[in-house]
Amino acid sequence: KSIPPGGFVPPHGRESLNRGVQPLLFAASDRRDHARDKRPSMGYQMKKDKKESEIEKTALWWSHIGQPIRPGGDEIRIIEEQLPTGQDISALILGATPEFVNLLLRRKAKKIVVIDHYEPHVKAMEILGGQDWSSVEVVLSDWRTENKNLEKTFNVILGDNAFLFTRYPEDWKNLSRILHGYLAPGGRFVLRSFFQPTKPFGFDHHLDETLKRVMEIRQEMPSDANMSIFRNEITNLRTGTTMAVIDAGSRCSARERDKLIQSARDKLAGLFKETPYWNTIDNILFVDAFKKGEYSVSSVPPLEEVSKLLLNTGFSSVLDIPSGDRPFKEAVSVLVARKS
Repeated sequence: KSIPPGGFVPPHGRESLNRGVQPLLFAASDRRDHARDKRPSMGYQMKKDKKESEIEKTALWWSHIGQPIRPGGDEIRIIEEQLPTGQDISALILGATPEFVNLLLRRKAKKIVVIDHYEPHVKAMEILGGQDWSSVEVVLSDWRTENKNLEKTFNVILGDNAFLFTRYPEDWKNLSRILHGYLAPGGRFVLRSFFQPTKPFGFDHHLDETLKRVMEIRQEMPSDANMSIFRNEITNLRTGTTMAVIDAGSRCSARERDKLIQSARDKLAGLFKETPYWNTIDNILFVDAFKKGEYSVSSVPPLEEVSKLLLNTGFSSVLDIPSGDRPFKEAVSVLVARKS
């Protein structure tokens, strides 16, 4: 079964991925009943019907995720530098990335449209973002499906690992063509994404080094700052399981990644199972298998190939801005593709 793109999927929400989604446009003002200014970890409350419970769980799960799965401050500054200047910003965001929505709100964008496959995910990200999203329009759709109503509408399109859970190269080519059509002349597509490491990557060494660092920062009663550092270390560990299983076709074997995730969980359990850190570990290092033994598609191609793909689908130039942190400095970049 095909998996709609749009970020990492929490283990409790995967049943939504196989539902057919018809494109739907609605205003974010329809979601005002949800408390935007409260993170779930700070006592967020809502009625416990099935959908609202899913929203709450998704927001809580995402609150555990750190960098590089979520963009960091330096990357947000890089992306802000690529936004149009001297004109009104009309932006499309592929997936409800709260850091991107909040950036555009801060820049007082004239038009902000989010395209995402599942409404509860959008609501969860609004909670996580902690800002008023009432001016944001939402299109509920798989963004691999072309929407003629969006042609030549935007002067910037933002994506955070927006192609990761699609098939390479066929979906990447199709998406590039579609997004080129959505941009007005002179517009930019700004993509923060994982790419294949340019140097050999060994997961065992990555795991050992991570274990050393987290043991050095371990505290009996962790501070918020300490938990933030720990969260990024464990998120880096999960990212490493992806980097370690990329095959010759740029696909990632979820079955092999699960083995690495389980091995990391087993080692960390011996050190942290009865500590305040375990909840973070448990939320980040979940295994990826679906109930029926199915696996999601993941693709991590070489950066050079993606640059050529963008040029071959109509973009006039592609700029590569390295970002990220150890040990993925060569494998996390912001691509800026311009339309003539």
